[in-house]
Amino acid sequence: MLARKARRLLGVGLSITVAATGITLWASGGRPDKAIDNASLNPSVCMVTRSSDPLNAGLVTATWSALQEAAEKGMVNAQRIPVPSAATNTALPYLNGAVSRNCRLLIAVGAPLAPVLERAARTPRQTRFVLVGAQATDSDIVSITGLTGQQLTAKIGSLLPSG
Repeated sequence: MLARKARRLLGVGLSITVAATGITLWASGGRPDKAIDNASLNPSVCMVTRSSDPLNAGLVTATWSALQEAAEKGMVNAQRIPVPSAATNTALPYLNGAVSRNCRLLIAVGAPLAPVLERAARTPRQTRFVLVGAQATDSDIVSITGLTGQQLTAKIGSLLPSG
């Protein structure tokens, strides 16, 4: 008899929970009030590098370390995106994908990625573009050359988006 009452109570409680969830989803249109990029609500910053880049290996390591350190202080999520080649037709989809995933700061490392970064930056977006290790010809792209260690970390930190 007690087990029967417990099952009935469990069934009623479950039914109420399902109904309340359904009503809430229906009333909100099934969507959250604000779209979020990630569970932490932090903006994303992305670093794009070639998968194999022996000429810029030191610069890639230094930039990634600087980005991670700056990200910890700046409350952003850092992502590293390797591209198989610097050829525009190969690399551009990776950069456009990062932008479409709301990377607010997109950092490319090394001169070979300059043309593809400039191509990605042509379309006005909320993303800020940075080239490390070379000078960009596009004035909308921030170029960082000659910085290492704490100087590089400070420069990247100054470019991070806020909430």
